[in-house]
Amino acid sequence: MSRSPRSVFVWPRWLSRRIREWWVPAEFRFPPAPEIEGTESLAVLLGKIHDLLSLPRTDRDRAPEGEERLRRRFFGELATEVWRLRQKLVEPGTNRARESFRREYRHLESIWDLLEQAGVRIQDHTGAPFDPGQALKALDRIPTPGITRERVQSTIKPSVYLQGKHIQMGEVLVETPEPPAPNQASGTAGA
Repeated sequence: MSRSPRSVFVWPRWLSRRIREWWVPAEFRFPPAPEIEGTESLAVLLGKIHDLLSLPRTDRDRAPEGEERLRRRFFGELATEVWRLRQKLVEPGTNRARESFRREYRHLESIWDLLEQAGVRIQDHTGAPFDPGQALKALDRIPTPGITRERVQSTIKPSVYLQGKHIQMGEVLVETPEPPAPNQASGTAGA
């Protein structure tokens, strides 16, 4: 004796969420996620991934060096956007997630780990000594009192390496020692 297949009713997703909200007492519900600047960065990141994957393929891109160029560009932009999002989710000066973004930060760390497994290394230069011979683009030099050598004040765009090869040059703001004040003549003109 065979059974007839049952018709399966599927609840609409919005209704399922509403029922779960009613089921769980208010004091145990998660608060709504706070609005942050980084959320549009994630949308931009996903948009860039879509744009890069849907680029028209030309004969030049089909050549091995063209595909390698697209690959480097893709990983460079992806790494930059993940780095920017990470900067918005961590407490300044630390690698700890802000209290309000702990859950979101966990997912970002997963993406960061996947990039590292793919051979992508993202280098933030903030606070590091600056040498004009480095593969960095200094967007501006800011005279700063109290320092003796140039250093990176902030990283605008990180350096990115893929499989140990430099694929994106970092862009930084550089603090420079303040020039010494011109010495004024202490003597008086001849009498």
